[in-house]
Amino acid sequence: MSKFDPDTFLGQETDQIMDTHFKPVPEGEYTAMIDTVVAKEVNDSPVLDITYVILDEAIKVEMNSERVSVRQSIFVEMEDDGRIALGDNKNVKLGKLREALGQNSGVWSPRKLAGAGPIKIKTVNKPDKNDPEQIYSNVQRVTAA
Repeated sequence: MSKFDPDTFLGQETDQIMDTHFKPVPEGEYTAMIDTVVAKEVNDSPVLDITYVILDEAIKVEMNSERVSVRQSIFVEMEDDGRIALGDNKNVKLGKLREALGQNSGVWSPRKLAGAGPIKIKTVNKPDKNDPEQIYSNVQRVTAA
């Protein structure tokens, strides 16, 4: 049973100021684990949204957070029959991720990414295209830990 009570929630009062922007993770290289993998579709293209949890204790202190995460979106090329496309110049980013995790051989599915690692990630910060004052951290590169 949930402890959430909508009436209590709606009656909560605060006199504290809330943040209005995300504090981006400093650009750099970190050891991380894959937390979640979500499949979605963007403009008729399959996309894997991968959330990494950074294991670096110093970043947790710097960010004032017990859990520091960053995201990577990988567009996935597909065959006409719905299978993941394989071969020359196909799904290179996904192949690099699988290779870094030691998953680039044998029977594999995207579900195997969840919980995998550790892995080295390189983060970059980019402004939101609709709100340039808002900076987001994203994973630019992955390598074996």
